[in-house]
Amino acid sequence: MKLIVLTLVFLLWSVARADETVVTEMRASFWRTEATPMFEINRDLGRAWVTIKSWDASQSRRDRYYSYYRQLVPGLSFDKESSTIVYEKDGAITTCAKVESRGRSIFRWDYILPTGCELKLKKVMRDVDNGYEVRRVEMIQVLLNVL
Repeated sequence: MKLIVLTLVFLLWSVARADETVVTEMRASFWRTEATPMFEINRDLGRAWVTIKSWDASQSRRDRYYSYYRQLVPGLSFDKESSTIVYEKDGAITTCAKVESRGRSIFRWDYILPTGCELKLKKVMRDVDNGYEVRRVEMIQVLLNVL
């Protein structure tokens, strides 16, 4: 009976993870690298992408240098009519975020509220062959999880 329950739990867990898509994978630096993924849009062109903000967490806040990486995600776009970010995969369309304009005049900005998708980070170890030796390095994966 316990074996059947464990098998069912494993199957449900693997089905739940089936909608996870690897957006990008970047190498963590020698220091303690931290990152934050976020959605961004271009209203005029109807485009959406994921921007990853990374920094060295061993530095003080005042001395930190932030790096920004943009990554296109196949199937991710901005719908002008409904003002939402949508993700299409295998014919299924998911609303990932709602976009609201806030502020006035030149201080107007887009507020993006994630709804049906989640951007997550996962640290993994990979073997990297540079032609001379194989090294085990830490990589940061950015995952798009459809809820």
